[in-house]
Amino acid sequence: MHIRTIQKPILAVDMDEVLADSITLIVEQYNKAYSANLRKQDLFGKTIYDCLPSSHISFIKEQQNRVNFYQEVAVIEGAQEGITILSEKYDIYVVSAALEFPYSLASRCTFIAKNFPELTWKKLIFCANKPLIKADILLDDMTENLVGFGANGFLFTAYHNATIKYPNRLNSWEEVVERLG
Repeated sequence: MHIRTIQKPILAVDMDEVLADSITLIVEQYNKAYSANLRKQDLFGKTIYDCLPSSHISFIKEQQNRVNFYQEVAVIEGAQEGITILSEKYDIYVVSAALEFPYSLASRCTFIAKNFPELTWKKLIFCANKPLIKADILLDDMTENLVGFGANGFLFTAYHNATIKYPNRLNSWEEVVERLG
C-alpha cells in the first residue's frame, strides 16, 4: 500500500476550460470545416452542442477525440503561474472526464507535461465520475462535477457556465490564486 508522504491538502483541477482553452480551437476548426462564423461569445451560457445543428455534433466530437488535438490547444491565461504558486500549498492533481475521448488521452498527457511540468503523469486522473474523487478541493467548470464538494467545490467561469448562479465562482486564475493561495 502506498502512503502519501506529502501532507498538503489535495487540490483537484479540471483540464478543459480550466487549464486548457479547448473551446477556442474547437470553434476555429468548426468554422474552417463548415465555412461558419461562430464566435466564442455566441456560446455565452450554452455548450457548443446547443449552438450547432445536430448533424454537426459528430464533427466536434471527432475533433476532441483526435490523437493530436491537445498539441494545438492554448493554455488558459494565468493557469501556468497559478499552478506554480498553488503547488507550494497544495498537492495538485489534474482530474479530467476525458474517457469520452479515448484517442485524445496521450495528447492530454503531453499537453500537461509541456505546460505544467510540476504535474507529472502520476498527477493525472482520467475518470468518468468526478464526485468519486477524494480531494480536499475541486476546481471545475461543470457544476455537476462539484457535487459532494460543498464549500470546497469551486466553479471556474467558462463560456458555457456564465449564466449559472453558483456560490463559489472563480472568474480567472488570478481569483483562484487570491482565494486558494
